[in-house]
Amino acid sequence: MEAAVEVKHNGDLGHATLPQNTPIQSTNSGVVRGLADHKESDPSRLAIEYRPLADLIPYARNARTHSEAQVAQIAASILEFGWTNPVLVDGDNGIIAGHGRVLAARKLGIVDVPVIELAVSAKRRCAYILADNKLALNAGWDVEMLGLELADLDALGVDLSLTGFGEDEILSLTSRGMPGLTDPDDVPELTDQATTLSGDVWMLGKHRLLCGNSTNAADVESALAGVKPHLLVSDPPYGVSFDPSWREGLAAGTELARGKVLNDDRADWREAWALFPGDVAYVWHGALHAATVAASLESSGFAVRSQTSWTRRVLSSAAAIITGNTSPPGTPSARAGKVTGPATASRPRSGPFRTASRKPATAHKSRSNA
Repeated sequence: MEAAVEVKHNGDLGHATLPQNTPIQSTNSGVVRGLADHKESDPSRLAIEYRPLADLIPYARNARTHSEAQVAQIAASILEFGWTNPVLVDGDNGIIAGHGRVLAARKLGIVDVPVIELAVSAKRRCAYILADNKLALNAGWDVEMLGLELADLDALGVDLSLTGFGEDEILSLTSRGMPGLTDPDDVPELTDQATTLSGDVWMLGKHRLLCGNSTNAADVESALAGVKPHLLVSDPPYGVSFDPSWREGLAAGTELARGKVLNDDRADWREAWALFPGDVAYVWHGALHAATVAASLESSGFAVRSQTSWTRRVLSSAAAIITGNTSPPGTPSARAGKVTGPATASRPRSGPFRTASRKPATAHKSRSNA
């Protein structure tokens, strides 16, 4: 038996007859489409043809966005796997689906691209442009199966970036996890020799954890290793000399920390703020010494931008009085410029949260708070 095939390239149409089950290939010079029992008048049959990339017109109201990074991913996929999905266009070469592929083709310098022309009304075209993108997003993942696939591909030496998944996603999906040898809540006995000593740096993936002093320039330099962070998040001692002994009288089984906080005799940590090379800081502090904290930040070139009070509803009023009203708060700051307004007053059982930024930060107009 034989089957008819249709070849279409740059608008030229030709026909050929091949034995049935003969492999049909597509090349850069044209696309061959099997047309068993072909009917020239059947509009449901799709024909793939190559058209100049420069002739294709993007949809002006396309709501789907493509970042430079994503376009680069599509380009890498085209180079690795070839062009597997034709661009859909209307009768005027207006792009219906495939805007990302067209952007990738431009990046790669491709001249002609495979297209399928659809005969649709303007109304249906607009609806399909949205549906083509959204219907794909509505699909889900079998996370366990996905992890197995990625792990197998990795074992075969495949570049997993070609799948479109990021490094963190791949790590999360392929990590089998370690059950451990002990209960994660068990507290080990103290040893005579500490595992971690001052100056030790622990490498946690892309992160560095230093056992040291944040007011010591050498320690900070070792922790940062040449990196200039934009943001500081700090929760130093509040300077309230917190005494946890009152908790001993609570009902048995109450899970509250009984330990003392070292260096809790000071609230001014300007030596640490001065060593931070970035522009924005969030600093948790106790309401009792809010003014001291603000002054320490300002002495290091910060200007307090805002303060947020965190109400601890589960904290008793007695505890608030004993602790000097020191429920955990925070503080972002910005160097230079005037304080935009007074910090929000803290209520009983709450702690403040300040914000500041340095001179390089975008200027804020001064305003007063009622």
